[in-house]
Amino acid sequence: MGSSLHRRLILVWTGVVALALGGCGITGESGYSEANSTFDSMNFLFVAFTVGWVFCLGATIGSFLNVVVYRMPAGLSLNHPPSRCPKCETPIRLRDNIPVLGWLILRGRCRACREPISPRYPLVEASTGLIFLLLATVEVFAGGWNLPFQARYSDQTLVWLMWETPWDLIGTCLFHAWAMTLLFGAALMAVDGHETPAGLWRWGIGVGLIVSLFGEHLHPIGFLNPRPEWVYGISLTLAEFVLGQTPVRLTIELAGVIDAVIGLTVGMVIGFTARAVVGGRDRFGLPFAAAIVGLTFGWQFIMATILLAGLIEVALKTATRMIPVLVSIPAIAAFATAALVQLVLWDWSTMQFWWPDYRGWAMLTTWGVPELLSLIASAGLGLLLFAAAARVKIRNIPSETASVA
Repeated sequence: MGSSLHRRLILVWTGVVALALGGCGITGESGYSEANSTFDSMNFLFVAFTVGWVFCLGATIGSFLNVVVYRMPAGLSLNHPPSRCPKCETPIRLRDNIPVLGWLILRGRCRACREPISPRYPLVEASTGLIFLLLATVEVFAGGWNLPFQARYSDQTLVWLMWETPWDLIGTCLFHAWAMTLLFGAALMAVDGHETPAGLWRWGIGVGLIVSLFGEHLHPIGFLNPRPEWVYGISLTLAEFVLGQTPVRLTIELAGVIDAVIGLTVGMVIGFTARAVVGGRDRFGLPFAAAIVGLTFGWQFIMATILLAGLIEVALKTATRMIPVLVSIPAIAAFATAALVQLVLWDWSTMQFWWPDYRGWAMLTTWGVPELLSLIASAGLGLLLFAAAARVKIRNIPSETASVA
């Protein structure tokens, strides 16, 4: 990536400050009947700027994700050499490396050799940008609309909220966007026929555990709900010193880490079980995806996600008979899609009788089934759906293609 990587990092940090200043609240009425057209125009421009910047941030991350997906499975450095044409190896100029726009300006061809550049690059960039924008909309602009116990500010405007920046919602949104980017990257690697690299495992899980140190607010649902009081008494003292005449102690509460570790453990168990059911070339894709989802969103979230993923996988394998190209979609892609849908509809799903949530699966608990057993049953049903999808007969497709999982 070279110097272009540094410029992108500058863009990212500048944007974080801009987003923090911009606040949230893309939807809703101003709440002030006397607001005039000037205020409305300012609000519209502020909304347009913030929405545009969030998409650009996501597209920039997507541009780097393209590099990770191509280089990490091959064991290549992510920093050197800089981005270049895969055909003639001419370094890509900075102005041609603008996410999405660069490909459009070049009309999909290398400036030097005029060989075609795969449209997958801008599609990945645009998709990542849309994922960031979607999460920012429901988690920041709409005041945590999708987060259990977090919804607020939903009737305010972006201009008003710029003075009361919801740092906790912004941090949660970035945490979730990071997890979704990892899942997207792992799915792309699986589409290319690569195993999920060990480096992605280490980096993803390590960063997730470190970020979880910043507070339990990153996990709206604890490993028990409500969290037991003893959890809040566990802390890690980093340093003690005297500043002037004032004693200072730097401590970190470990409630968020406990949530993450339990979610990670349950996710890996579910993931390796699903992997044994599905089979295929990628031995670690599903375990990695489930581990990241459990670490980020909690063990209860996994139980609903694996059920939805099983439904998606059955639908895909059934549709493969009519649309053979769908056979190339790996199981981890179905899981990543399910995680995104479950995240966007998280709070809404907790109010549905027919869907499992952190309190259990109401369809079963109303019959006296314990909450924990009802959640295990939902995960078991999801795994059975994966097993059924793996046994769907695919006709008129070469065996080496049909075996991709």
